[in-house]
Amino acid sequence: MSQRITREEALARVHHPDGGCWMCTLARASYAPEDVVVARDGASVRLDRLGCTHGHLLVVPEVHETRVEELPLARYLALQALAWEAARALGAVLSPRRIWVAALGAPDPLPMSFPHGHLHVVPIHEGGEAARPARVLTWSEGVVAYEDDEARALVLALREALRPR
Repeated sequence: MSQRITREEALARVHHPDGGCWMCTLARASYAPEDVVVARDGASVRLDRLGCTHGHLLVVPEVHETRVEELPLARYLALQALAWEAARALGAVLSPRRIWVAALGAPDPLPMSFPHGHLHVVPIHEGGEAARPARVLTWSEGVVAYEDDEARALVLALREALRPR
């Protein structure tokens, strides 16, 4: 069963072994088991193993661009289409109260961000102050850390929800 860990515990886990770009590594599936990948189409849609909420997904373009607005429009729209599909799958599998899609990436080094534009698809399960973007996206409410079996089961359910009917 997943657990909530503190922001500080999560930050201690976020380091790249050779100092490279984490998002490039994630998008090219050269890190972590392939069973966290929900979909792939010029980008990787994967379960965030240190997510803000249960079911938090990342949409990471394979092409390294520091900022999403530097992507060609067609590529950006394709990323947004993947985020939309991921949101629909999350809605079908988890029935959250709402789903946020946020474009992030920072050209300057920050503790919780990366110099690689990417999208977050964040299911919001609760209401009130704890569900405000400033609290969720800063990990102030803690971070979801999954057990391997739980992560695999969620990814399989999301993949099934993405299949054309």
